[in-house]
Amino acid sequence: MNKNVDQRDFIVIGASGYIGSAISNELKNLGLVVDTPSSKLLNLSYKASIEDYFRNKFYKILVYCAINRRGTINSNLLNLTNLIDCGSFSRFVLISSRSVYDGFGSFENIQPVPVTNLPKPNESYSLLKYNEEINLVKSKCKHNIIRLFDVFDDRVLENKDYLTKWVSRYFKNGKCTDAISPIHIKDATALIVENIINPDNMKEITNLCGPNINIGKLALKLSIKTSKEDSIVSKMGVCSFADFKFISLADQITIRCLV
Repeated sequence: MNKNVDQRDFIVIGASGYIGSAISNELKNLGLVVDTPSSKLLNLSYKASIEDYFRNKFYKILVYCAINRRGTINSNLLNLTNLIDCGSFSRFVLISSRSVYDGFGSFENIQPVPVTNLPKPNESYSLLKYNEEINLVKSKCKHNIIRLFDVFDDRVLENKDYLTKWVSRYFKNGKCTDAISPIHIKDATALIVENIINPDNMKEITNLCGPNINIGKLALKLSIKTSKEDSIVSKMGVCSFADFKFISLADQITIRCLV
């Protein structure tokens, strides 16, 4: 590598968003240096802007959390493809979503299978995340994909109405419709960061969700109408993040909030 190239550790693309800001803040809290360029400084729509930003820079880890909610699926995919083609990095970490599994119709016992083995989803956001993974895999660059499941934060503790609305999403006609437990934002970012600072230990594809939380019992406490079965028996799946068992802080936050 050219000795004049500035070698850096981390860059988070989309750091102004909910997940991206949490990841970049966690890295900084650990005393690590992380670059978080704005969309004005790094305009992914234009290859020239990307080439200009990365000129004489090289990153060990690029974390991609960006999404233009005003843009189309194609424009968002172009942004990702431009970055892969013109960015300078050793490893690309894509923060994807459980929505890539929407084609299955159920999240129970979902395994982190390659995107090429997944049925194509229909909903626009799901289709975007699905195609992001497809494009990344086709690029042949060194990469890891983290499929993030439902994330919550302290608002669920501070506002019962918010919590009730949030939990209600898991039920349809009194039946629990989801089989994956949510995870607190602090747990999610702690586990993501612990892996990206040790990238050689990461699996190529990872499902990131919370520990086994009984949403049925939580809903019952909030007087949300559920079936008898859901009120007694947990329908939520056990977490799967590499070989993590959700010990210490990353276990305590989610359980303290929801159980």
